[in-house]
Amino acid sequence: MGIKVLAFGILSAAILAGAMFQIGSMYGSKGTETVGSVSIRVIVVQPGENQLLKNENVRISTGTTVFEVLDRVADVGYKKYPGVGKFVISIDNVEQTPDKWWLYQVNGVYPNIASDRYAVMDGDNILWEFTSEWPTF
Repeated sequence: MGIKVLAFGILSAAILAGAMFQIGSMYGSKGTETVGSVSIRVIVVQPGENQLLKNENVRISTGTTVFEVLDRVADVGYKKYPGVGKFVISIDNVEQTPDKWWLYQVNGVYPNIASDRYAVMDGDNILWEFTSEWPTF
């Protein structure tokens, strides 16, 4: 009797897991369906010629953020501020200083929110800059 109960429990769990997978697939659970790609460049602004650290295309799903795209292609250090979001303080061991910091743009515009709160869309162009210049919003 114990083996039948165990077998029934395993079979029930397998059926439930399969049904949950189907439901998730039908309704497009966040992060499971690729909806396109974005380009990301990471540069260090310097006199003369800027240094290009990254230049990649990244596949995205619904809800993917600028921060998640960066985190896929680079080693990222950040500080999290409750209610505000994550602020990048280093990319590939290039750390902010009192005179230079990391800023990002999407399609040539500096957003006024933290990168982990900005959801990207198919075809977006992301640029991370290590700079001493304040953007104009």
